Amino acid sequence: KKVQNIMESEHKEDAAAVLGDAIAPTVTFDMAANSQREFDPAAQATNAGANNAGSQEEQELQPEQEQAPVVLATVPRLDELVVKTIADNFAEYPVLDLVPAAYVDQVIALLDPSTLSLQSAIECVRDDKFWRRMCTDRWPVCKLDEHGLSWKRMYVERHVQEVLEQFRDSRDGFSLEQLMEEMEVARPYVFSLQIRQLLSHVDLDDVLTPFPNLTRLELTYGTQTLGMDYSRDVPGMSLDDCLHIGSLIGSSRSISQLCLRENLLDDESIQVLMSGLLRNNTLTVLDLSHNRIGDNGAARLAQLLQKHGVLTALDLADNDIHVDGASSLAHALQSNKVLLSLSVRLNPITDQGGKQILRALQSANGGNDTLRSLNLSATQLGADSARELVDVVNQNRALSHVDVSVNQALFHQSDDQEQLQQQQQSAEEAAALHGQAQYLLNALGRDTSSVTELDLRQCGLSAAQLKPIQDAVRQNYVLAKRTRRQKLLAYDDAAF
Repeated sequence: KKVQNIMESEHKEDAAAVLGDAIAPTVTFDMAANSQREFDPAAQATNAGANNAGSQEEQELQPEQEQAPVVLATVPRLDELVVKTIADNFAEYPVLDLVPAAYVDQVIALLDPSTLSLQSAIECVRDDKFWRRMCTDRWPVCKLDEHGLSWKRMYVERHVQEVLEQFRDSRDGFSLEQLMEEMEVARPYVFSLQIRQLLSHVDLDDVLTPFPNLTRLELTYGTQTLGMDYSRDVPGMSLDDCLHIGSLIGSSRSISQLCLRENLLDDESIQVLMSGLLRNNTLTVLDLSHNRIGDNGAARLAQLLQKHGVLTALDLADNDIHVDGASSLAHALQSNKVLLSLSVRLNPITDQGGKQILRALQSANGGNDTLRSLNLSATQLGADSARELVDVVNQNRALSHVDVSVNQALFHQSDDQEQLQQQQQSAEEAAALHGQAQYLLNALGRDTSSVTELDLRQCGLSAAQLKPIQDAVRQNYVLAKRTRRQKLLAYDDAAF
């Protein structure tokens, strides 16, 4: 009916627009003839006969032509048009909260992330499906468990991480003011930051202090790629950086884990950091591994252990701590009742330093009875440390994880004992334990032993000699697991 009305109009082009290009050429229309047929019946009958005669003659002279099919366009539903309009104009009119729940997924599926600012996306889009698409489109590997199982939190945290890692003031048209604006938008949604490089040495005290929910901070001052603009000032924390981090930690009421691995920290850097560490009351995990901390730095960190704060884990692996530094840590351990894990592996504390740390854990001497994990791997321990280790296993009821691996002199036998062992013929005699190793096995076999993990690899014992010790440790693990299960069952029965 609409086509007929248009054909009766004065514009033949409208008919072509409605019917389509496929059939428009076949449409002919004569207004004068139509008017004559409408008002003169006789002329109309005459013209009809003439047209019929003419059409018969044309059919006889011309081959039969097939009529082109009529193409009709499908009109979209009104709700589909509305959904598309909302998605296309979402950057200017973010009205997702007003959209009925049945259409929210359709709107989110049509949103174009490239047209949205971070602020608009954070404030207006709460659906996790949108943030999952944002994450997977931007990063091929997404570890959701590292970000509280939240796609939105993961996107915001990794976005902030990349912005800070690539930031260089006055370069690429991105100024410090723009950086602060980005941080202001993201700050309520950031709980953990893992920054693997910092090229600008920006003042993180100003940048990260407004983050009220930041609980874990991992920083590495350096660069992951080398280029023509490489500078020797980029790797490592300067004293100004230490001052900024110390101020940040000292004023923070949320940061509980601080990791400063591979930052070329030395004793002077630790002295600057200590001003903030001593004022902090929330830090529970401190990782300073793979730096250049010496005895003076270890002595200052021992003050942190004597503070009786809330620090439960301290990692000083791969530094430059010797006997004096180990002695300071041992003295602090005797009075500390909070620390649960200590690692000084890959430090040349020697047999004398290891002996003092192990002696600090002996309950009979009034030592520490709360430490659960101790790592003295590759620290040049000797026979004196082996004797102290046996006493620790006999007396301490809290220590469960001990690593003294890669200390070849720990259970080293004398030359006469080695020659006698080489002359023994039977495998049983070759596997027999001697000296402190036998005492250690006896201590592990006691019912009061709490050690459930013990690493003695490369400590002067053969595989055959290690087997009975491993069996004893495994038995302790089974008993501890059974005891823990019984306590849980007893607690459940009491609760119900």
